[in-house]
Amino acid sequence: MTFNSPIISTQELHDNLHLKNLIILDCTIDKVGQSIKDQELKLIPNSLFFDLEGKFSDHSSQFPHTFVDEETFTKEAQNLGINQDSIIVCYDRWGVYSSPRVWWMFKVMGHNEIYVLDGGLPVWMDNNFVTTSTYFLPTIKGDFIADFQSNWFADTQVMLNAINDDSKMIIDVDQKGVSRGLLLSQDKVYEADIFQLLRIYFLKMFWLIHHINQKKN
Repeated sequence: MTFNSPIISTQELHDNLHLKNLIILDCTIDKVGQSIKDQELKLIPNSLFFDLEGKFSDHSSQFPHTFVDEETFTKEAQNLGINQDSIIVCYDRWGVYSSPRVWWMFKVMGHNEIYVLDGGLPVWMDNNFVTTSTYFLPTIKGDFIADFQSNWFADTQVMLNAINDDSKMIIDVDQKGVSRGLLLSQDKVYEADIFQLLRIYFLKMFWLIHHINQKKN
């Protein structure tokens, strides 16, 4: 692994901008009641736009943000110039919002060198690092090949089994489209701001994965 943790600081990214196989993805999507189109376009230099709501969602499904298949993911990732050996850093213009989703998508599709920028663009700008107003446009198609990893994905049966398993935790986002949800664990139900909740558990999950991998090595 290029970095010691799946979450990297803006300083770490800044110090490694020279890496030839570095790919920086702007993973920003609209928030509830807020559109990215209303924001001034400021980006980390050499950013590519990861079109989560467009090219990387299956629009034949009745559900929003449905995962695309391996073939589609491969094609769109290659169109971004992503290679098998690419070091990918995901970030949000909001801070940390949809970048964890993209991190997970690449994990599902078998790519290990994938990281999330802690604090996203706001922290990058707080450090007075250079920004740009244009996306980098790849000129060469990448060689990335998606390899679906079932252990990173939970289908309906997995979820049904988890309901009666006290060792499992299920987070359910409210279907009304507001940023509140329920956290169900060991017969307890907690209501919380779902995005803060996901950030907390995302950070904890990264910490656990990192230390488990260290023990294996």
